[in-house]
Amino acid sequence: MSPRKLKVALLGNPNCGKSTLFNALTGLNQKVGNFPGVTVDRKVGRFSTDGTDVRLTDLPGTYSLEPRSMDERVAATAVTDKTDAEHPDLCLIILDVTHLRLGLYLAMQVMETGMPSVIVLNMIDQLEGTEIDTEALSKKFGVPVVTISARNGRGLEALRKAIAMHSLDIPAAPWAEDVKGALERHVVIKEMLQDVVKGPEPGQKGVSTSRRADDVLTHRFFGPLIFLGLLMLVFQSIFSWAVYPMDLIETLFAEGAGFWNNVLPEGFLTDLWVEGIWAGLGGVVIFIPQIAFLFLFVALMEDTGYMARVSFITDRALRSIGLQGRSVVPLMGGVACAVPAILATRTISNWKERLLTILVLPFMTCSARLPVYVLLIALVIPQGNLFGIFSYQGLTMLGMYALGTFTALGAAAVASRFIEDDGGGHFIMEMPVYRIPRWN
Repeated sequence: MSPRKLKVALLGNPNCGKSTLFNALTGLNQKVGNFPGVTVDRKVGRFSTDGTDVRLTDLPGTYSLEPRSMDERVAATAVTDKTDAEHPDLCLIILDVTHLRLGLYLAMQVMETGMPSVIVLNMIDQLEGTEIDTEALSKKFGVPVVTISARNGRGLEALRKAIAMHSLDIPAAPWAEDVKGALERHVVIKEMLQDVVKGPEPGQKGVSTSRRADDVLTHRFFGPLIFLGLLMLVFQSIFSWAVYPMDLIETLFAEGAGFWNNVLPEGFLTDLWVEGIWAGLGGVVIFIPQIAFLFLFVALMEDTGYMARVSFITDRALRSIGLQGRSVVPLMGGVACAVPAILATRTISNWKERLLTILVLPFMTCSARLPVYVLLIALVIPQGNLFGIFSYQGLTMLGMYALGTFTALGAAAVASRFIEDDGGGHFIMEMPVYRIPRWN
């Protein structure tokens, strides 16, 4: 007997943990981060459970099935268009328990389409002093409700069983007759929360803590200064902290060259291996610690939720040159590589702002240029510290990155004068709760 084949889609608000759950179920390693807009295209993986072969699709985050951007249109089309090749047999509606109101709004829209679904309450470990009556919520929606924590793997086995056992009958939406627009859905959601939530509304403690931190980190004056200070710390670490593993790598390759010269006979092939291939490999590997430190700090800013705040504090300045706050994430991504950064511009709904961001991204200093900068700075800039704290070489590296950034921004300011706008863009971004980074 051949296994049952099932097409399943992950749908939810931005930053609700879809990609983390996708990785946990499929064993893949899709990019995740603690800010909205990480997933900008459909990602597909597979897994098997209880005699069922599941083709799992991770859809971009969306707040509703009425798309306002390209990535939201990808998600909405997959769910509502039955002729779409990615139209699923079953939809896993991922709800962040700290933002239940937003998630329930999307869940209601999905249910009204008649899509067979399972409601997945993610980040259940974030609940403190609050209980959610999952049985009551299941009765109100007429579909199974599973609680999980995708970050630590809690509840995944129950979710796999729910996927394998769930029927594909079209569910009923008991509120459909009472809902005639967006406002009526919010009324129904408020009544639902009163019935299924026992205690304070989920996530309020964490949200209030994040808001207190934001009073400083997103301050009109101190916010940009803190961001610049973090960037300076990053580039100081590239030269100051990375010097120890770099010295170790240099020593290992130097001793390795001596070892090869002792064990191999003299000749052209030995010279080619030792002076050419081995030395060339060492010249590349020695820069890995500096690149690693750069990527580590960027990952920390993403995973803690600080990157979303960077978008907020830079929005005002970027709008004066034709960009917007959402342009920051692709521009920061351009420090790694311009290609995925250009793909990330799909989260920018305004056509002009998206095009400008794409045009100026190649000016950002990508990681491919970092070894060249490091080599030139090491040759030209002497070692030493300014005021006994700031490395001359680190400050020069910061200046090189700043030059690329200002070049990109200047090009955007010039190009924006020659590109007609298709209507004012709106910068709306959900501020994620600050979280401890996932060190793995």
